[in-house]
Amino acid sequence: MTQTWLLFTYEVSLISCALVAGVFLTFSDFVMRSLNRARTSATVEVMQGINREVFKTVFMVLLIGMWGAILFVPDEFHASSGIVIGSDENLLSEVRAAGGALLACAMIVLLGAFISRLTFTALLLSTVLYLSYGVSRLVSMAVDGLPSLNLMAVTLFELGIGLVCALALATGKSSASPDGKAVA
Repeated sequence: MTQTWLLFTYEVSLISCALVAGVFLTFSDFVMRSLNRARTSATVEVMQGINREVFKTVFMVLLIGMWGAILFVPDEFHASSGIVIGSDENLLSEVRAAGGALLACAMIVLLGAFISRLTFTALLLSTVLYLSYGVSRLVSMAVDGLPSLNLMAVTLFELGIGLVCALALATGKSSASPDGKAVA
């Protein structure tokens, strides 16, 4: 029963993250284009404030919660995808180490929502992290065969979020450049 509840929670978290990210990106893109036409710095500051509020909400809670679960409850988290970790201390150490690194990355992304100098870094980190996970899973599919449907869905989610972040970097949609100055 607990495993079914955790599986349901993770699936809802995954879908919620994707929906919030998609709505956020679409809204931000339309609003930023409109504000850019106004050509005033105040409009950019308003949008940055909106972006920070969105990051403070559900999206970051879900992201940190999912990555924190890999660190603190790896058995249950991976069981939702049909992966049995068991009691192998070495395997648990490897899985928890990855979970800790992901949680640290989530904290940097969260800080990027509040500290404008870190916004570019957070976006770059998100791009690299999501695309590297997604591409690595594609390599695994080619070499090892197809995983469970849950992991294939996760692959699509990771590639989608990574591409959205890469697009934001490429088109200058991040709210700050590496030097910390606002991008119009």
